[in-house]
Amino acid sequence: MFCNKCGEKLQEGGGFCAGCGTKANSGGTTGTIVNLSNENIESGVPFTVSPASLHNIVAAVLSKAPNIALDVFEKVKIVREEHHCVPAYWFDCNGTAKFSYEFGKIKKWQEEGYAKGYEIGKFDSDTYHTITTHTGIDWIPTNGETATRETLLAPANKEFIEQIQSLYLGFDFNNFIDFHHLNLPADTKTHSVDLPVSLAYNEYVTPHVKKKLEEKAEQSMTSHTLSRSLQMLGENISKEKPICVFLSIYRVVFQYNTKEYSVWVNGDGSLWFFNETLPEDENRKSEINKYNKTLEDKNQELLSLPSIPDVKSDPSFIWFVLGILTYGIGSIVWIYLKVTRTKKRKESEIIRQANESKENKIKPEIAIIERKINSFNTCIAEQYKSRKKALAGIYEDIPIDTQAFEDILSN
Repeated sequence: MFCNKCGEKLQEGGGFCAGCGTKANSGGTTGTIVNLSNENIESGVPFTVSPASLHNIVAAVLSKAPNIALDVFEKVKIVREEHHCVPAYWFDCNGTAKFSYEFGKIKKWQEEGYAKGYEIGKFDSDTYHTITTHTGIDWIPTNGETATRETLLAPANKEFIEQIQSLYLGFDFNNFIDFHHLNLPADTKTHSVDLPVSLAYNEYVTPHVKKKLEEKAEQSMTSHTLSRSLQMLGENISKEKPICVFLSIYRVVFQYNTKEYSVWVNGDGSLWFFNETLPEDENRKSEINKYNKTLEDKNQELLSLPSIPDVKSDPSFIWFVLGILTYGIGSIVWIYLKVTRTKKRKESEIIRQANESKENKIKPEIAIIERKINSFNTCIAEQYKSRKKALAGIYEDIPIDTQAFEDILSN
């Protein structure tokens, strides 16, 4: 048994830690004492987030809440900061996979035939010898292999599955330290392992490694300009014996309109999540919905503008001369094409000018609406930055740090 505060080994039957004087609990897995022999835990993540950063994270959660009331910062009160030490499995896995797909090669071939002059742009009915060039794709099946090495954390406690997956995915393993040096806060609640390693591996590790193998297979396909029909032909995943570690998790609890909400933060403050729904201000919700609907309608107006017809160039004057030499038939065709294409060109120009006029009217209107939506979405954050005091509750004496808040808000 070791002291959860200073890491000093405890004497059997002793009521206090000889290193720091902390009172020892008898429960073993809660309070200040952790039974290492039961959990076989050797390393963990310390609690290193400052109260100011935790305060800013709560403020960021409130700022990002959709359609929340403008008086939110006056009504919210931060009531509790909890510290949880949660077990997890640290897996080191090697995965290999075989896969198949098809890549395409562009091919061209020519086909000989015969056609009447008027079928190929000439102004007569004579028969001409033609050569037509075709383009196609040959799809060629091929196989490949890929491999990956993944180090990842899987939950070892059923109660904190969502928190571990949200807060410690991709965590830097260099941030782990020896368990005895964690120096956990005295009120830390430690949790025991209650999720079998085999279940954690099958539920959380195997799908992750398979997904990485498929992503690498897809990357291999990009070596060809054209590719399709990826099929994974089976994976082989091997793992080292997993190590059990402790993960530090903050739970910051705040009250809003008499109800409590929880923000979860990992040990170094790099990740946090909030999966609850705050009450919405119906008036603000109606207003933003109106803006969004107007923006959608304006964009639809742009998409609905008539397309401009593609008018072919005028027939060459040489056909007019040749038409005269062929008893005037070709010249009549030439005149007809000249007149109709001139007419279509004028019609196209009218449509183009009308479209340009509508675009010049609609695009500024869209820009105004987008500015209103952006102002609507950021007004809560701007309101917080203009405050001269922290949120009520346990952090109320913390000075406002606007830059730190913006850094958290942008994550």
